[in-house]
Parts: sequence; C-alpha cells; structure tokens
Amino acid sequence: MIFFSPTDTKCRTKEYKTLKITVQTDNVLRNSTPPVVNEVKMLKHLKLTAEEREETNHPALKFLRLADEILELDNPETGDHHYCIVSRPQGNSIRTLQDQFPGGILPRIIVKTIVHQLIIGLNWLHTCGGVVHTGNFSSSISLPVNRVLTMIDILPQNILISIDNDSIGLKEVEEQETKDPSVPIITRDGNGTECGIVYRSRSTRLELAGHPVLTDFGQMRLLDDGEFSDWWMPDLYRAPEILLQLPWSCPVDMWSVGIMVSLHGLQHMTFKLRVVELTVFTRFSN
Repeated sequence: MIFFSPTDTKCRTKEYKTLKITVQTDNVLRNSTPPVVNEVKMLKHLKLTAEEREETNHPALKFLRLADEILELDNPETGDHHYCIVSRPQGNSIRTLQDQFPGGILPRIIVKTIVHQLIIGLNWLHTCGGVVHTGNFSSSISLPVNRVLTMIDILPQNILISIDNDSIGLKEVEEQETKDPSVPIITRDGNGTECGIVYRSRSTRLELAGHPVLTDFGQMRLLDDGEFSDWWMPDLYRAPEILLQLPWSCPVDMWSVGIMVSLHGLQHMTFKLRVVELTVFTRFSN
C-alpha cells in the first residue's frame, strides 16, 4: 500500500511511503513467533545497529529494505496487537524483470550487477548487523519442489528494484487511485463473520534504472554465538555444511544467492543440482 504524506504539519514531509500491516485475528501471534513478528524484531535490531554505529548513510543500506518506522497498535475491543512497518517505496521485483526477457534469462551484465550489489548488502548484515538472512522450512510439510524453493528468502520475488520518491510510477498510482478508487473487498471467515477489508494493489511501471533491494526478513537470525548447528534451510536446497551436520553461519547466504542465480532462471545453469542425490541426506533422529 502506498500513501501520500501531505505538508500540512511540520512533522510531515511530502513523500510516498509503503505500509506493511499485520492483522491479528486469533491467538497465533500470542502463542508463537511467526515470521512477521521475527521480521519486526530484526528490523528494530538493524535500525538500532545502524544508528549506534553511525552508519545510517552507509552505502550498503541502500541494498536492504529497512524500516523507517514501526508502529504498534492495540485493539481495545479484542486485545489484538498489530504491527505497521513503514518504509520507502520500491519498484517491481527481479522476477517481474525476468518476464521482459526471452525465457526469463537476464543478460549476464545485469545478473553480475545484481549479485555484486546484493553481496554488498549481505556483507553489512553479516559483519555489522550480526545476522544471517536465509530462512528455514519444516521438512514435515509436504510440498512440490517448486513450492519448497519459494521458501528460500533470497530469491527474485524478494528482491525489488529501487525507484526514486518522485518516480513517475508512484505519481501514476496516486492519480489512478484518485480517479478510480480501489473497491474494498470484505473478507469473512468460515462462519461468515467479517474479519477484514482488502484493497486491490496497484503495480507501478517497470523501471530499470534502480539497484536491487533485498526484502523479507521474516526468517532472519541473530548470530549470537557466531555459528549454528541446527537443521536449517529447505530440504532440497540445503547448504553442504548443514547437510553434513557441520557448524554453519553466514556463508549459507552466499549458497542461497547461488541457488537463486542457477535455479530461478536469472542466468544459465552455473552448476548442476541433482535432487535425487540431495534427497539421500536425511536428518538422523531417534
């Protein structure tokens, strides 16, 4: 969702922002730690880290979608707790960019640029932020191979193309919404009770001049002790050190970047991944 902040008060600036809003309708957020709650925690940590290190203008941060502000709201009637993540608006994803090229294969120079800038951002997360980005997936859930792959956090869908705040695309969205407001859709649960209102999203025009911006920090983990030893990442695309049950850390993010480039069509295969061989590695349990 994009909103326009007017200049009617001194505390507001004339710029576009995006809002990521969570709506709690049951006890899920109370009884567990879903990705959105972890993302809020990580975004707060990264923002504080950048401020403490006086690196809020660090070049690497432009490749990461951090939060400008995080609002927390309580519903007095239900006792529910909602989060609202405010950040700079970004353009289309790398996945959308792929659709503009035959077979979804990006030119080598574009792939090299994306990977280079992505690694700069990841390096800051590792060395300064003290976190690892790559996510997890429960092996107890049965899903098709292509669906399991989407559980990896570093993938084309989660890398957006940056746009300027005075972008023509953002102005077009504002004009479209003014002339033809989105019709709200009321959602209901299985009992027919109203549980929320959804508005249709409007996409911006595809702009190619921007740089990649990594998003989705829902599975991010703090590197408190420097290394982990638990079972992590999706079964079919797990990094070698995890498969061998060795200590693992930040390098698994580099493995995820390689998986993205090779298996998501960003470029022709740079190495072959045989699913049959990977499936023989299973977790030993009693």
